[in-house]
Amino acid sequence: MNPVEFPYAAGGVRGRHHRVPADEFLRAWQAMQHMDGPAWFAAVPSANRSEMPCFANKTLTRIAIDARHPFSLERLCRMLVPRAYQNTGQALPAFLRANAHILMAGLGVCRPGSRRVLNTVRLTPAASKRLATLAPVTPSARQESESAPDKLEMRRGARRRRKRVRDLRGVEVISTTSRSVVIVSEIRLPTQSGRESATDEYFRELMNSMARHKPSVVAVVFSGRGRIPIPDWFRAWCEAQGIAIQVVPQEKARKVAEEILKRHQPALEGRLSIERVVGGLDRVRQDFARYCSRFDQKTYPNKVYNSMRSQFGAGPSAVSGSHVKEALLWKFGKYGRRGYPSSFDRVARSATTAVSTLPSGAAARKTLEHLEGEILQRGHTRVFISAAFLTHLLHPSEAPIVDQHNFRATKHYLGFPDVEEAPATWADIELIRQFTKAVLEAWRKREPKTVPSEREFDQFLMAFGQSLK
Repeated sequence: MNPVEFPYAAGGVRGRHHRVPADEFLRAWQAMQHMDGPAWFAAVPSANRSEMPCFANKTLTRIAIDARHPFSLERLCRMLVPRAYQNTGQALPAFLRANAHILMAGLGVCRPGSRRVLNTVRLTPAASKRLATLAPVTPSARQESESAPDKLEMRRGARRRRKRVRDLRGVEVISTTSRSVVIVSEIRLPTQSGRESATDEYFRELMNSMARHKPSVVAVVFSGRGRIPIPDWFRAWCEAQGIAIQVVPQEKARKVAEEILKRHQPALEGRLSIERVVGGLDRVRQDFARYCSRFDQKTYPNKVYNSMRSQFGAGPSAVSGSHVKEALLWKFGKYGRRGYPSSFDRVARSATTAVSTLPSGAAARKTLEHLEGEILQRGHTRVFISAAFLTHLLHPSEAPIVDQHNFRATKHYLGFPDVEEAPATWADIELIRQFTKAVLEAWRKREPKTVPSEREFDQFLMAFGQSLK
């Protein structure tokens, strides 16, 4: 059966649609029917059990879709596309036309008390026949399966909340570039009345936050010798997701969490050793000589960049709205040009407010989280690159410039299998920083007279990353 195509996850380039195998899409469909279907069918008794509502939407973010329409084709599609496109509408007409071999229009349904007919879809007879030949989605099958929809969906729980793991009281998260361990300290709950409901509510929040946390959670460590009664349903959920549970004394919690993280650490993450980079240094040097001169100095003038570094270096209090707008125009190649979208001004105003409310003395990572969160709260989407660049200007030594191009080049040299995935977390920034530091140190030891500056190396990574598209 032909793969499922996502026309709205292709950057607008014809013929380069994101695709997933038909079996993966069908398994994700089946998983959503099992997990979120019962609540929908209970609320809408007239709905056909073989159909799924579309709820196609161009404006809502991924988090909003998760919360408002947990059982919908829109949410299913957003789970299956790369992170860079998860805040973009997917279940739109072009998607349905491109996948007529999998999906067909349903009968539609009205919610109780409403006359509005909601569009629904169902599997085609061929797709239904194919689904019947696939193994049912069970906890053991989800653990063993390597397909993206199973692993992505089953790790997310049912309805998600906006609260992140680190925002929960008494919770700490330690992470590498692709794994996380949650440490839960002792939590004070009511002694008698309401204790059971409070415990259940707390663990449900913890489950929902762990399910959508990036990097994915591999273990949760409870400190305090089991004084928090862990519900059986939470233990069963963790077992189904492959998340280990450990209860240890408080003084040993962090050490145990770090040991777990070390055991799950893949070969390509953690501290990048200079020795491993040296093995491919000749290739990096050859590419540098070839691509460094290809960096577009007209689009990204160094004089403007140096001026921004100086202005932001004086601290957030010295940064005005015009400085923020100038920085974002430079980052997206629009400096000195006309005709940029009107929405750009709104993003710049939100970013200015975010910078002005930055806590005093905030470190680079906290700065990024604050800026990204504040801009997102004002209704904007896909703001990570903007927040990351402003963080770089405020903390240039801790947070290098990050974009899809230098991130693609970094993962290319390190041998990552998926070089097209866009940067989206602090771990991605840290990966670029460690890689740059390791290469330049190795280069300096071998030929100190020819080693480039960090700025020159960043320009090379961007130019080389563009050539890899």
